[in-house]
Amino acid sequence: MKIAAVDIAESTGLSRQDHVAVEQPLEIRVAAHAGDPQPLAITMRTPADDDERCAGFLFTKGLVHRRQDIATLAQTADDAVLVGLGVGIAIEPHRRFAVTSACGVCGRTGRCGCFARTSAATTPSTRSWARCTCATPKSLMAQIPILAAVGAPSSLAVSLAREAGMTLIGFLRDGRFNIYAGGERIANQ
Repeated sequence: MKIAAVDIAESTGLSRQDHVAVEQPLEIRVAAHAGDPQPLAITMRTPADDDERCAGFLFTKGLVHRRQDIATLAQTADDAVLVGLGVGIAIEPHRRFAVTSACGVCGRTGRCGCFARTSAATTPSTRSWARCTCATPKSLMAQIPILAAVGAPSSLAVSLAREAGMTLIGFLRDGRFNIYAGGERIANQ
């Protein structure tokens, strides 16, 4: 996905389009043979190959053991896949997964190592992270107006920052950076 960004290098700014990875939640639902669909997990992903992603998820979690254990895979919405299980294959009700993105965006909460660096007593007004996908909503909750990352933001991080009026900077290194949101806070652009 291409989005507007300002590339800052040596105190000059150049407006341009930049590529960012799209990130969205995906709900995985399962249905035993002739059974009703049940939610299994919600996870964050870059949309593509969702059917294969869901089959791989079930396999790596030990819920299915071979291709024949899955009767059908159907994208029921942009953000949901229904996995129809083969005859005789069932998943016990207690086998639900709280998959986290650690930021709570996908409906769950967790602890993310990147945000553990901030404490309530010493929250600065600007924070720098290795990646900003899960740090963006956490920074908003902590009322940190500027988030700077050495890596690339996702489309979700950019969207959240723009909606909230937050400044989001990516690729901060070697005397340069890209501004993806809230550039009005940055002087000399």
